[in-house]
Amino acid sequence: MKTVVLVYSHEKDTAATSPVTIAKADKNSISDVLTFDTADYLPVYTRFFDEGQTCYLAYLDNRCVHRSWVIDKPQNVHSHWAHSMPLKENEVFIHYCFTDPKARGKNIFTYVLSEICREYKNYKALIAVEGSNKASRKSIEKAGFKPFMQIKVLIIAGIVFRKKAQII
Repeated sequence: MKTVVLVYSHEKDTAATSPVTIAKADKNSISDVLTFDTADYLPVYTRFFDEGQTCYLAYLDNRCVHRSWVIDKPQNVHSHWAHSMPLKENEVFIHYCFTDPKARGKNIFTYVLSEICREYKNYKALIAVEGSNKASRKSIEKAGFKPFMQIKVLIIAGIVFRKKAQII
């Protein structure tokens, strides 16, 4: 299977709006995601908190409908499970984003991304998405991100045969 991943960099602020409220999660409130996630994810989120990551939750009518995670310390981050890249000082990597399918079409993802970028205005914000995910790409671009790297990964029977990253 050939996968193409695009890595985006935030280039301009946008004035996105959405009917949601955004809150930072903690280990107590992260269970709010159980409105669309299964409990199997909670240990992963606990690990993310233990690593110092920040989680942003979006609420629509007091119901959690979106999550996005932010890494803001230099380290290797995964743009794809078979490809990592260094996150530098003054960069943030937004990942593990998901909007409840029942709440899609309300500009939630774009709004959350815009708010994260406002909060980290002195950082270069990065996000990665599979090239085939047109809906997410559209939301990311509406939030002022531009693609700057393309990663091609060839995987056969779970074995990575080739990966190539290039600046675009």
